[in-house]
Amino acid sequence: MDEQYAISQHGATWIGGLDGSGVGGPPVLIVPGGPGSPHNYCSIAAEALAMVGRTVYVYDPVGTGFSAEDCTVVDWNHEVFVDELECVIDAIGEPVVLLAHSYGSLVALDVAAREVDGLVAGLILCGGTASMPAWRASIAARRAELPAFVAALADRHERAGTTNSAEYQTAVIEYDRRFTCRTPISISWTDQETPNTPNPPAYATMWGPSEMCVDGNLADLDLTDQLPLVTAPVVVFTGRYDSVALPVTEAMVDALPNARVVVFDESSGLVFHEETAKFQREADAFIAALAAAPSVRSGE
Repeated sequence: MDEQYAISQHGATWIGGLDGSGVGGPPVLIVPGGPGSPHNYCSIAAEALAMVGRTVYVYDPVGTGFSAEDCTVVDWNHEVFVDELECVIDAIGEPVVLLAHSYGSLVALDVAAREVDGLVAGLILCGGTASMPAWRASIAARRAELPAFVAALADRHERAGTTNSAEYQTAVIEYDRRFTCRTPISISWTDQETPNTPNPPAYATMWGPSEMCVDGNLADLDLTDQLPLVTAPVVVFTGRYDSVALPVTEAMVDALPNARVVVFDESSGLVFHEETAKFQREADAFIAALAAAPSVRSGE
């Protein structure tokens, strides 16, 4: 697949991807999380779907990866990423399934709620939820599952503002191995040339110092009232050990007009790494069902 760029007020966003064998159905557009992560950690998901014939688009959000040098953003906030995703979808120019991970789920849901041109055919959400207050409460509950001395260490450094310390990072590693990804993350061989350039200012400003502490400008973001506007079919893939607890996921699914949840019993927050075969099977089945729907076949 030839690379292209989507131009927004925030800079030039690089778009790449993998051509499938043409099994039918809309292509997939992967929306990475962070905020401020390039696409490459999602490459295993792209390859898993390309292997079963799906065409998959990926992009590096402004300030990351191949898009790092063209970023003009000063004020990092949620609208930057929503506007960018809308521009990427417009650049692709055909209906897509949004496969979103973590914070990318909020971006995808926001775009789908606003979307009026029929360009969002469906959503596959891997982790994440529509309500940051609910997510923060779930993170607090997960922190309580840590060994007491680890939780106390994290609390002490967050209160002192010393989250850059090596000691705090040991607590973050313990949290992440339980609730972010329970298996090693490897970058696919087809994606080795991608600059592994995250965007620390976006993450720190919007999220906070780590996955276990949300104190940035996303902390109070809540899209719950917009969920009835998301008319496209939605499937939510959630790990049994995700930082978003299952009751939070189920509450979001209940608020969506056409949604269901699939639980990955051996996973936390990166189901496409932790249970790749099940991810491939469930995602492909969801897209195949969309392809069989009259509205997708006819483009209505």
